Amino acid sequence: MTASPPSTGTRAYSDASITGALLGGDGYQSFRYQTVVDNPSWWTPLAAWAVPGCNWPRPEFTATANKLTASYNLSATSDLDEAAANLEVRFDFDDDGVMDTPWQPHADTSHLSRHPSLWQTAMQVRDSDGHVATSRRRYATGTPVTVFPGAISTTLGGSSNIFVDVGPAGAGDTYLVIASLSGTSPGFDWAPGFPVPLNVDPVTELLASDPNGGLLSNGLGVFDAQGRATATFFWPPGLLTFLAGFQLHWSFVSQDAQGNATCVGDSKPLLLL
Repeated sequence: MTASPPSTGTRAYSDASITGALLGGDGYQSFRYQTVVDNPSWWTPLAAWAVPGCNWPRPEFTATANKLTASYNLSATSDLDEAAANLEVRFDFDDDGVMDTPWQPHADTSHLSRHPSLWQTAMQVRDSDGHVATSRRRYATGTPVTVFPGAISTTLGGSSNIFVDVGPAGAGDTYLVIASLSGTSPGFDWAPGFPVPLNVDPVTELLASDPNGGLLSNGLGVFDAQGRATATFFWPPGLLTFLAGFQLHWSFVSQDAQGNATCVGDSKPLLLL
């Protein structure tokens, strides 16, 4: 003999509805208990059937940029059942699907972006149970190149400073300041993924061959602790006055101690008068 289902409006019916919802229903019947029984709390029967799921970490972070240096603040990253200090993180700095760092302790970090642009970084967080969660943030890097003053008289001569600031993540890297009289497009690639908006011409080759010589000083060097450097360009009086009206565009390339490309600049013009 088959047992009859519980009558609607009874506690047994409500408990059965809750059970069905928790085992694959749409969730409606579990909340219907409050209306059917006129009980302000349906948690007691619900709790009897509820089974806690996996507790995943919460990968919250912020990304801000100082020139080409991106800083990631992980203070909001958390996990409900363990301390944030137990979590591990890893980063895909340009969100290309390939992780750029191994798993490392949960802590704020920084990264030197390859060039000025709008970037998106992915961060994964792993807890001690092996659960992994991912979050992404966008940020824009600022221009690292400033030329001042922005004009030099070919008749009277003068000098102009090329300021390069990539932010502290570039401290200690080697840089080379470069220039071109033939414009910025199409430019060239310093390395794959490192586009430089300068056209290589005889001026580029001349200054790069003697970056700390008569026309350019401190054109080759090492970024200071803040990721900054200043080169100075000199124009002798009366030199090549027919170039008045042309623009000399400036940029830079940089590499680390192992010879790996680290970052490149945008371009800024110097007007010849």
